[in-house]
Amino acid sequence: INPMAYKLYYGTNVILDNTAEEVYNDRFITTFDTSSLNGDYIYVLESTDKAGNTGSNSISLDIDNTVPMIVLTGISGNNILGEEKVKGEAQFNFMIDDVHSFDYILAAGGLTNSGYIQDGSTNITSILDTDLLPEGNNTVVIRAVDIAGNYSEVNTNIVVDRTAPVIDIEVSPE
Repeated sequence: INPMAYKLYYGTNVILDNTAEEVYNDRFITTFDTSSLNGDYIYVLESTDKAGNTGSNSISLDIDNTVPMIVLTGISGNNILGEEKVKGEAQFNFMIDDVHSFDYILAAGGLTNSGYIQDGSTNITSILDTDLLPEGNNTVVIRAVDIAGNYSEVNTNIVVDRTAPVIDIEVSPE
């Protein structure tokens, strides 16, 4: 059995250079920690036999350990009653930044809007019908999960207010 060397390249830089151990019937297992890596890498396997013949093979790896970044850029709609008080349809504007494709969800009180974004960052507008939420304080959650499983979440609070003001009239006889 010939030893199997492996290298991990980032661009032209070798960041890992090691020898694999045979496990069973000319099969080799290599393991290395990728938790601090991000980007495109090339993984190269190479073996040289006793006669000096060398064979190699390589694969490209896209290593992603970066969570999507979510920024809530605004809440708007015809029925915005104040800074965070809403009734009816409320439009949530947010930006999600990630170099890969990702799923997102906007959720509050059992209501959800979701979508899939192909290949990276985008501005998103999502509408919730707040008439379907309970009156009072509600937490709106925006979540994003990229194709590598990296997850992030942003929460904001809104107050659903459908109660009309009560007006009392008092008449005093004179």
